[in-house]
Amino acid sequence: MHRSLPERVSVTARPTRRALLGSAVGLGLLLTERAFAEQAAPRRAPARAPNPVEQAVDELARWARAQKAELGASVLDLQSGRELAAVSSERALNPASNQKILTICAALETLGPGHRFVTSLHGRQSGAVLSELVLRSDGDPDLSTADLAEFVHRLRRMGVQRVEGDIFVDQSAFDRQWEPPAYEQRPDDWASYRSPVSAVAIDNNALVLHVVPTAEGKPALAWVEPSGIAELSGAIATEGRNTRSDVRLTVSPNGEKMRVLVGGKVPSHGPALAYARRIAAPERAPGHILHALLAQHGIPVTGKVKSGGAGFVAELVRLESRPLSELVHALGKQSNNFVAEMLLKAMGRSGSEAGTSQKGAAVIQDMLRRLRALTPGTRITNGSGLYDANRISAFTLTRVLAHARTDPKVGPELLAALSIGGTDGTLSSRLAAFKSARTVRAKTGTLASVVTLAGYILGPSPLAFAFLLNGVGGKVSESRRRIDMAVAKIAS
Repeated sequence: MHRSLPERVSVTARPTRRALLGSAVGLGLLLTERAFAEQAAPRRAPARAPNPVEQAVDELARWARAQKAELGASVLDLQSGRELAAVSSERALNPASNQKILTICAALETLGPGHRFVTSLHGRQSGAVLSELVLRSDGDPDLSTADLAEFVHRLRRMGVQRVEGDIFVDQSAFDRQWEPPAYEQRPDDWASYRSPVSAVAIDNNALVLHVVPTAEGKPALAWVEPSGIAELSGAIATEGRNTRSDVRLTVSPNGEKMRVLVGGKVPSHGPALAYARRIAAPERAPGHILHALLAQHGIPVTGKVKSGGAGFVAELVRLESRPLSELVHALGKQSNNFVAEMLLKAMGRSGSEAGTSQKGAAVIQDMLRRLRALTPGTRITNGSGLYDANRISAFTLTRVLAHARTDPKVGPELLAALSIGGTDGTLSSRLAAFKSARTVRAKTGTLASVVTLAGYILGPSPLAFAFLLNGVGGKVSESRRRIDMAVAKIAS
């Protein structure tokens, strides 16, 4: 009779030794297979948070590619010396006015931050008479009509009542190539930003037409400064207060001087206006200005204005410029092309040899070579970056900026010369979010199809950056905005 087990009765059997051994072997095989599979499978890198520096540069690069523009970009950690992000950083591009960073650094390094330029008057005095007068300078870019007027006051205090002879202008400190390299690309441009360069230069080798409205129906007051270098003709009408200003101004060479022809109209009760234009012939222009000032102060001159006087020694009065550490502010904050080209020739001057743009450019090239910042394709032609003249890379700029921070002769003066984001200079209306922190210090650059920005982002982890955009004709404003966006993201 078959017996069945009682229902709902569970029985747990005790495992035998063989069963335990078999289980252990099976588990071991399973673990081995799993380990092999893990080794065979590709290892996945741990997730990395997006680098905001790389992200900002990548966004700018994508936009540049979409515009078919060229971008050179470099962001350098100043503490470690490591390049945090780069796009074609060694590609030599047109830097526009970012060239002035190199000019500032080379001038401070070569001449020294305390360097002062000297302008002087020389002549033989016999009682109240000077037999001749020599005006000389070694390239003061800051020399003004007011400085010459002070010279005349000092001559009067010395008892001088007349000059029985000629006025000589000694331009021997620089060569006679008045027009900087690449300026010939726009020969018909009379804007003051492309003034010629000479060792003795007054008011940036530019003239200014001043216009002041009078009563309705009468001619406006118009005159040219400095006196002695231009003949003014024509008239500007003063019309009703709702009239829109429309001043027409034409300048042209007139021998050693300039011809200024004016016309048009201005509203009564309107503001005083001023229009600056470059002069054409700087060689003897300072002498004509001095001649006019002497006449205005009752010191007649019987002779003419001539070139020369290099060997004349008898010094009557002298003027020293502000130190170079202050003069370079005109390059960094105002982007003054004239001062940049003057400094280029000054640093190219050696002993009795006249300063030239080519020698000054060689000084900058030597600096780059010494700093190992000279990338292939680098070309230094002028000191301002105006026109299609120079080719430098973003890496060159950040390398020079990094070195400057370690050089006490250059770094503090460069930093002080650069515009402060949202605060002053050419950045007064840009990067306003950093106005209170004052952490963005940079040099702008703009040409018809070029937009650049290079400088420092200050803080606990300071950075040097350079962004060079070429081929953005018709998109200058948007290019500037895109670069500012990249800088803002990095600085934040």
